[in-house]
Amino acid sequence: MSNTLKITFALTLVLGAAQSFASDRQHANHEAAGHAHAAMAPDFATLDANSDGQLEKTELPKDHPMAGHFDMMDKDKDGKVSRTEFDAMHASHDGH
Repeated sequence: MSNTLKITFALTLVLGAAQSFASDRQHANHEAAGHAHAAMAPDFATLDANSDGQLEKTELPKDHPMAGHFDMMDKDKDGKVSRTEFDAMHASHDGH
């Protein structure tokens, strides 16, 4: 293995570990701020005030824990969160 390849491999490992640490740290800070995942998993139908099958920012109370995560849940960036996007967000947090 060439030295360049070894260095590239080592840097990849270090950067991957740093990124993982940052993600874990962000997750810990999020929960420490009172945003436990159980509090973020309300019933979709309850939040969907107009019953159109989509969540809009205006349907979430400003103090709701999910309000700060709306843009992250809106994967297709259409300004609405579908049931699929909502479920995917919660499924990704089940492992934490």
